[in-house]
Amino acid sequence: MKGDETLLLQDFKPRTLLIHTSDPAGFFEHIDRYNEHYPTLDRAPDWSFYGAHFSKKELLD
Repeated sequence: MKGDETLLLQDFKPRTLLIHTSDPAGFFEHIDRYNEHYPTLDRAPDWSFYGAHFSKKELLD
């Protein structure tokens, strides 16, 4: 290990890392009162992936 790498390791502090890999399943389902994310999607319908030719969920699978 070189001197610079040792210095970086000494300054390292563990942190929590959150990764957003996909939107909730409700964002891929029909927007109606039975959808658990209806209040959100009613305010922002462009966030929905329902009916898209290739959904983000398909691309992740």
